[in-house]
Amino acid sequence: MKVKPNIPLSQVEKTGTVQHWGFFSKEEIAQATADGSLLMLDIDFGRTCSLRCPWCFRRRNKVDMGGMLDMEYGQLISVLAQARDLGLRSVKICGAGEPFENPRLLELTRDLTRMDIGLAIFTKGHVIGDDGWSRRVFGMDGVAVCDELHKLKTSVMLSYPSFDPQLFCRLVGDKTGEHAARVKLAAERLAAAGFNSETPTRLAFVHAPIVQVSIGGAFEVYQFARERNILPVLAFSMVSGEQITGGFLARHDPTTEEKLSLFRAVYQFNLDRGIQTKGQLLDGWVSCMPGIHPCNQIAVGLYLTANGNVVRCPGDSGAPLGNVQREKIADIWTQARQWQFSGRFNCGCPYKDGRTIPWKIYEEIEKIIKS
Repeated sequence: MKVKPNIPLSQVEKTGTVQHWGFFSKEEIAQATADGSLLMLDIDFGRTCSLRCPWCFRRRNKVDMGGMLDMEYGQLISVLAQARDLGLRSVKICGAGEPFENPRLLELTRDLTRMDIGLAIFTKGHVIGDDGWSRRVFGMDGVAVCDELHKLKTSVMLSYPSFDPQLFCRLVGDKTGEHAARVKLAAERLAAAGFNSETPTRLAFVHAPIVQVSIGGAFEVYQFARERNILPVLAFSMVSGEQITGGFLARHDPTTEEKLSLFRAVYQFNLDRGIQTKGQLLDGWVSCMPGIHPCNQIAVGLYLTANGNVVRCPGDSGAPLGNVQREKIADIWTQARQWQFSGRFNCGCPYKDGRTIPWKIYEEIEKIIKS
C-alpha cells in the first residue's frame, strides 16, 4: 500500500518557490550585489540524528575540519544577529543533525522571527509524526508543534522521496518499518496547520538525494505535490561528503539517461500545466533542481557549519573561507563576495555539474522549449 498523505487537491503551486528558502529574484540579486548584502545562510543546528541515511552528505565531511568545538546556542544567535546587520533575510537548517531532534528548535524559530528572519527547516519528519517522540523533545504533541511553527516565520522542507513504504524506510536506514507512516502523518499535520495554504507555499516535499533505487518514483511525488500547493524539490547527490567517491556514485547514482528523462518529464509537465512558460525557461529559469526556482544561494549566501566553519554552500567541499569563532562573519563575507558566481540569478550547481548533474542538461531542456 502506498504512503500517500491524505492532503486534498488545492491550487496548483506555480511560484516555484517556498517562503524563507532563500530564493531571490533578479532584482533582489542585483540590489544585494550593489549593497554588498548577505541575504541567506544555510546552517547546521546540532548534530543529533537517530537516522542512518546511507547517502548522508554530512557524514565524514571536510567542512568539519580544523579541530574547533561546535558553537553553543548563544554563539550561533550572535553570528545570526551579525549577519542580520549585513542584510540577512533567510536561514535554512540543512544539517548536520535532524532539527526536530534538537529541543531548542522552537527557541531558535522564535528568536529568528523576533529578528524578522525567515527559517526553512529541512527535516525527515519522523518526530512530528510520532507524539511520543515529539513530547520527549518539545513537551507537546506533533500537532501542537506544527501549529506553533505555523505562527512563526517558518517553512518546513519535508523529506518525501517516495510513496513506497519499504523504499521510504530504506532511504533512512530504518529497519523497524515505522518511518514511512510517521512521515505521512507529519505531512498531513503540516497541511492541516496551513503550511500549504499560502502563496508562496510554506511546505516542500524534498527528494534528496535522488538515487538509483528512488528515481523511478520521483515524478509521481512531484506531480502530487504540485497539485496541492506544495513545492516539490528534486536534487541529485551532493558531492561534498568524504564517502561520495567515484565508486560510490557508480553504485548508487542514476544513469545520465535516467536523469535526463526525469528533467524532461518535469519540464514538459510544467509547460503543459501552465506552471512555467517557454519564455520564462529561455530567460534563465532552468534549474539544477528540475522544475522550480533556480538556485542562487552562492550568489548571495554562505553555509555556516556546526563548528563555525564557513563555506559557500553545502556542496562545497573545499577549504573553509573562515571560522566565525575566530573572525567576524562580515570579514568572511567580504572575501566570499569575490566568488565568480556572486550576483548571478541562476548559479546552476558548479559543485554537481558534470558529476551528478549532466553537463548537457540545459541543452536538453532547450530542445523541449523549442519543440
